[in-house]
Amino acid sequence: MTVRWMLDGKPIGRQVFTVRADATLVAATQKLAEHRIGALLVVSEENNDTLGIISERVIVRKIAECGHVALGYQVHQAMTPKEALVTCTASDTTASIMEQMTTGKFRHMPVLNEYGQLAGMISIGDVVNWRLIEIDRENRAMKDYIRTA
Repeated sequence: MTVRWMLDGKPIGRQVFTVRADATLVAATQKLAEHRIGALLVVSEENNDTLGIISERVIVRKIAECGHVALGYQVHQAMTPKEALVTCTASDTTASIMEQMTTGKFRHMPVLNEYGQLAGMISIGDVVNWRLIEIDRENRAMKDYIRTA
């Protein structure tokens, strides 16, 4: 199973939600809650270039570190910068993505097309769901094989 299959099967498809780098962490949390997602891509105001990613986990850690005052911080003060962002392509497999996310201890990964442009976003939840579908298909195939043997 590949990332392409995951993106094509997601209810929101290839849609990626973004936030500006100068938005507050409160604004970012409101957007996360509104869309029921765990991360936002941080983009520049000028040309929508990707600057990084901000996740619920990063926001919670910033609040733990600085207290409630952190909610007034701008997103760029807490985000994971573009240089540290791990990305994938549509042809990557669920197994390789799962391994990268587990090893890197992150839950969201931007998907780039063959030209290096943003093509979507996947989460560890997407990967686990698709892996469960794979396992179910393999299980059914094995049962069918046993029945006909």
